Parts: sequence; structure tokens; C-alpha cells
Amino acid sequence: MAVDLSMLRGEALREEIGGEDMLRHLPAAAMPTDPAARFAALFAVKPRWELPDLEPYLADLQVPGRSAEFLLLTYARASQDSPSAPLVYSAR
Repeated sequence: MAVDLSMLRGEALREEIGGEDMLRHLPAAAMPTDPAARFAALFAVKPRWELPDLEPYLADLQVPGRSAEFLLLTYARASQDSPSAPLVYSAR
């Protein structure tokens, strides 16, 4: 079986520290279930997130009428370093 980092989505966070890729254990199941507390915990770990990294931590918060986009608009601020750069989310 081939191992791929995508298998760790929602269980570990890939970070670059000192020029090296490191994995931080960050299980989505251990995060607070309250959306405001979840976003506070996520932004305490990492102040700026790209959407693909955030998605596994938002999946269990989504219910009918409350999509990932709704949660991001409510609890995060989107920004771009340049027009060609990806959107980055940070605390409000």
C-alpha cells in the first residue's frame, strides 16, 4: 500500500519548520464542537490557513444551512498576498 500525506487529512497538519516539512498531530475529532471555539483553537495553532488545510477541520461542523463558506464568512477573514496567490484565512 502506498502512503500519501492526504491520508492524514484531519489527523495531522503539515508545517514547514526551518526549511523542513514536519507533521503536527492535530486530530479533528479532538477539536471543540462549538464553531467559535473550533476556529479559536485552529487559529491558535496556526494564524493563517489555506482552504485545503482547513476543510477537514470544518467537515463535521457543516449542517444543512451552515456550509463551510458560511462558517468561514462568520469566523474568519480572507486575504490574498497577491492576485495570483491563494486565499488565506485568519482570525477575525
